[in-house]
Amino acid sequence: MSIRTIRMLPVSSRTQKRADRLKYNDRHWLRMRRDFLATYPFCIVCLVQGEYTVATVADHIERHADDRDLFFDFENLQPLCKRCHDVEKQSHERRGGTGETWLRLLREIMMEKHTENFVGSMEEWLPIGIADALI
Repeated sequence: MSIRTIRMLPVSSRTQKRADRLKYNDRHWLRMRRDFLATYPFCIVCLVQGEYTVATVADHIERHADDRDLFFDFENLQPLCKRCHDVEKQSHERRGGTGETWLRLLREIMMEKHTENFVGSMEEWLPIGIADALI
């Protein structure tokens, strides 16, 4: 009897993308996403700029990688419109930004645009973690 050694090969980005797609097609995720966007229907980036835009993306504030608990954490989500997700959030992450620096950036935008009172009046439309960071 011989012992065979198994070499672990690095996961290709293609394989990783396929695994990520499977998570986003999960029945539990789809239900959670639907409920989240029904509860928080406005894009947070647009709100801090004083605009109403319908959110179509339930985005993870902190990157979840392979952390299933973080992936399904309702408080780790933020409502974004597609433009803000694809442009603002993705470029922030490509520059090495984290969830914490993202929330600071949202607060800076709000202060710069002087929309504190507007955002405060919209508190019911803000997820708890974001409301705590902004208000």
